[in-house]
Amino acid sequence: MALFGSQWFANAGADAYSVDNSAMFNEPDDEYFTRTPTSASSQKTWTFSTWLKRGTLGSDQRIFTATNNGCELFFDANDKLNSYQYTSGSYVWNYITTQVFRDPHAWYNIVVRIDTTQSSSSDRVRLYVNGSQITDFDGTPTAPSQNATGFVNSAVAHYIGRYSGSNSMHYDGYLAETILIDGQSLAPASFGETDDEGVWRPINVSSSGLFDASNSVTPTATTWTLGSTMSAGTGTLDKSGAGGTSALYARMLEGDFKVTFTAAALNDALFGVFDYTEIGTFDASQDDGFLDSMTNSFWYDEGQTDVNYGSATVAASKTIAAGSVVTIERSGSTIKITDDGVDVHSFSQNFAGPVGFIAGHRNTGANSLDFNSISFDGVSGAGKNGFYFPYTDSGNLGGDYQTGGITSITLSGEWNGDTGDFGTLDTDIIATGGNQGAIRTNDTFTSDFAFDFVWKGGANPAYVGVYEIDEDGTFSSTASDGGMGSMTDSFYLFFTSGNAVNAVKGSSTEASTIFTAASGEVIKFQRSGSQFKVFEDGVLRHTFTGTSSNEVRILVGQSSSSLDWENFKWVTGGTTLGNPFTPVNSPTQTGDSPTKNYAVLSPLSHQTNGDLSKGNTQTTTGSADQGLSFATFPVTTGQKVYIEALCSGATTCMTGCVKATSAVVQNPASDFDALESADGGAGRLLHVATGDVFNSDGNTSASNYAPNDSVPVRHMIALDLVNDKIYWGDAGVGASGWSDGSGSFDQSFDNAVGVDLTANLDWFFAFRPFTGTIEVNFGATAFTVDPPTGYSSGYSAAIENENRATALTIEDGSAYFQTTAYTGTGSAREVNQSENSQFTPDFVWVKERGGANEHRLIDAVRGATETLYLGGSMGTAAEATESTGVTSFDSDGFSVGTGGGYNNLNDTYVGWQWLAGNSTASNSNGSITSTVSVNQTAGFSIVSWTGSGANATIGHGLNAVPSWILIKNLADIDSWVVYHEGTGATKGTALDTTGTPATASTFFNDTAPTSTVFSVGSGGRSNGSTDAMIAYCWCEKPGFSKFGTFEGNGSSTNGGFIELGFKPAWFMWKNIDSSTNGNWTIMDSVRDPFNMVESNLRADSTMAADTGEADLDFVSNGVKHRGGASARFNASATYIYMAFAEHPFAGTTPATAR
Repeated sequence: MALFGSQWFANAGADAYSVDNSAMFNEPDDEYFTRTPTSASSQKTWTFSTWLKRGTLGSDQRIFTATNNGCELFFDANDKLNSYQYTSGSYVWNYITTQVFRDPHAWYNIVVRIDTTQSSSSDRVRLYVNGSQITDFDGTPTAPSQNATGFVNSAVAHYIGRYSGSNSMHYDGYLAETILIDGQSLAPASFGETDDEGVWRPINVSSSGLFDASNSVTPTATTWTLGSTMSAGTGTLDKSGAGGTSALYARMLEGDFKVTFTAAALNDALFGVFDYTEIGTFDASQDDGFLDSMTNSFWYDEGQTDVNYGSATVAASKTIAAGSVVTIERSGSTIKITDDGVDVHSFSQNFAGPVGFIAGHRNTGANSLDFNSISFDGVSGAGKNGFYFPYTDSGNLGGDYQTGGITSITLSGEWNGDTGDFGTLDTDIIATGGNQGAIRTNDTFTSDFAFDFVWKGGANPAYVGVYEIDEDGTFSSTASDGGMGSMTDSFYLFFTSGNAVNAVKGSSTEASTIFTAASGEVIKFQRSGSQFKVFEDGVLRHTFTGTSSNEVRILVGQSSSSLDWENFKWVTGGTTLGNPFTPVNSPTQTGDSPTKNYAVLSPLSHQTNGDLSKGNTQTTTGSADQGLSFATFPVTTGQKVYIEALCSGATTCMTGCVKATSAVVQNPASDFDALESADGGAGRLLHVATGDVFNSDGNTSASNYAPNDSVPVRHMIALDLVNDKIYWGDAGVGASGWSDGSGSFDQSFDNAVGVDLTANLDWFFAFRPFTGTIEVNFGATAFTVDPPTGYSSGYSAAIENENRATALTIEDGSAYFQTTAYTGTGSAREVNQSENSQFTPDFVWVKERGGANEHRLIDAVRGATETLYLGGSMGTAAEATESTGVTSFDSDGFSVGTGGGYNNLNDTYVGWQWLAGNSTASNSNGSITSTVSVNQTAGFSIVSWTGSGANATIGHGLNAVPSWILIKNLADIDSWVVYHEGTGATKGTALDTTGTPATASTFFNDTAPTSTVFSVGSGGRSNGSTDAMIAYCWCEKPGFSKFGTFEGNGSSTNGGFIELGFKPAWFMWKNIDSSTNGNWTIMDSVRDPFNMVESNLRADSTMAADTGEADLDFVSNGVKHRGGASARFNASATYIYMAFAEHPFAGTTPATAR
């Protein structure tokens, strides 16, 4: 079986965390997980986090829900994220994002923080995407009232991937790192981090301390809710000013716990623990945090020198001196306070439930509460009903991972013995046969382990425990105790007829009636080291005197009983059982993840007459529909990639690749057959029935290449972009099933015959089911056949980054380009960059957003006060001096004066900024010597020269061929002239008008630029005699900038997809077929920080930003047209475009979805 997954995640850095697995949910198969907690826990405070990659778009899909239409987190039919709690006919809370989530090419991290105890309504429900808080919502959200309760963490059905009201609205796509934290409201930093390049990525939550349930945890400043005069650091808590105040530790404590601190100052201070269900009573403005208003609170008051339970004093005249090491701790259900190891007080009031910790101080001055070396032992981890699903166990996909163990849910195949007398052996163990008998696990346990179950009933004696496997021969499936009473090293519980529970070792009872079983309680049996313990609803009831560290099995026995034990589960490698969910209809484990991001089939370029499913890995069409589908991103030059594709349903299926330059990829309405018969055709697709390889328009690249095959057939596909060939084979034949090029699949790969591809291009994997079905494996699950030597095992963003021919030079676009939006003050001010990096810009382009005003273009080569214009009558103007415009280029942006085009009071502006060289040098590569400021890494230079009025060449300094050049005569009133590789050197386009490209040799002398120079003609626009000239030159840098063409399709809802290879920060495009609608339209990711992107400015117009005509989605690797079918934006016409990046799609950390 071929490997998949983590072997290819190799260059994210030694310290980067790799997520290895996810669960894929296929909506048509009604797949989901479910669990019903046995009892309620914190219904006011919890955090849910998951990474997800969307499948089907445009339908209601539930992510996490609880009870019947109660609490729901889901995407609606408009692809907006919804979070609501609905009770008794009204919303407790209801939030619907303005943002749409329809980037299926990459992964989102969604975090929901609920804490209804907060005094501010805006802090009770908080939603985050990729580490950033969502603040824009449809309408006015309904916030919960303070201390409102919800259904999450109550004893009702919880679902992952299903509507709670009915078996419908299933999630479609992938989930990874799915976590519920019960009892804590945690920020996204508990689940992810921003890497050095500014990309949000997962952290290793299993080793971050998030699930620490017994190890000592040191608090930090962010793990407290602090009153106004309290301050905190790592392991410290201080009162820094006068006034009554208190602090609440943000995490629950469960089971046996200990809080330890050194009381450097303890003058008039208070501290204690409380029943966590009373957290809504806490008030940080109160000196005791309202410990005295709670029912179950256990606390010390230094000012009164007394110990208190709730509002009652239970011990007086108890002094704790400054400098003491103080603890408040619990063993079993007994809580006590100690001072330097000496008991101050042991409470007679027992309490075994989760608690919180509060410290406070009365009205005296600062520095009178000073706690150092604070540690917490017994922090709750995920909490009573919390969970963490890493999806690492394919046989137990809903298994909960906490403190190192994988929890297994009981299944019928897990047991052997008298299974026939147990009517149910799935997640429950129910005996209905009326005969006595015993069952034992197939699994054995060699280290720490635990099992637990919900005791529902049992009218006659029953047994549960473990025995050492060297006594397997004594096991009896017909004995009610399974033979444990005849063994030496068996440790078990005996449930008597009256449901009293005895602890027994071998044939000897160690303790009688350690508790009496009651319906609904959780009984837990564990081994830690060599010691066995028994718990009833979290309370320790017995520790066996006998010990064993040897290998054991679990045994269940019954005596003609109506035994009913539910949710029976066990954990290996630890004693925290967690809260596993039961998979329904078999969600699939995959190797896709946010740190790998495997290719799938793209809904953004997929033909609408086909249907995608199975996490966008399967495409299906009806009668005579082509359903052409493409991978979400192309394979780049220099890669060798192996995938598999299963064709079924019709022999008209076709598999292969289409070149990235083909217009067919951009247009969801296009067919493969109708396009690009020239230049080798659009692609190479192998037809199952004929065995021919087609390139387009009915033309073949290779006739009789493969057999005239039947379906189902699983194609092996090897794409070689080192030698520019593609190979096919039949996985059913195996490794010797590659094509001989003459109609047979009968060759080893070394002897296989490939089909030639156009050289030096990137290619998309492409599939056309044409009335059939094709399921593609891009490597996220195991292959049927191992890849050929030298080929990557599938294709992912991580593989692309690992194997690309030329390493990326830019991973943080904000280090070379930034957009800054600002509001004018009417006074001189700085305009500061706010993205991941900062730099001193050399070129600044400013536009007022809210009103009609000219664009201003300023660069460091000409000087900060020298301005060029675009838009309106000033669009052709000569250079002008504006002393109140840009006044300086700063290390983190630029400064402006009081000029109206830059800084009117309350007017809104945008400044686009590019980094060149921050210095100039003379360049003599051309026939005219130029002055150049260049940044070859960014592919940008600013070039000035004195025109000659004759054909000439100008050195640009890029050391690469420019793709886009803007030229302006500084002395004359004349149009800007634009060179773009998509229109060529025989044509020039005016940046200040809507006109089409004009043919004239006077622009660029009909000569394409080279890696050292660009050519200019004799015209005044590009080379006016004795005139000062300026040019802004860009060359393409993979992962950072791209300049090309696309074909609009005229759709007002489903326009083309332009693959860029990066998440765009800035995008400008122009119709070059229309002389009246060819606006230079500009959008960016700062003015529209989330999708849809609709605020457009136009370089040829003074107009204010418009939001009513063009709608785009910026996605993780390109741009999708979503609206605006007018000639300006998405007509059936040719467009040129220019784009700059936030981050590359396939960087060290794969880009997140947008």
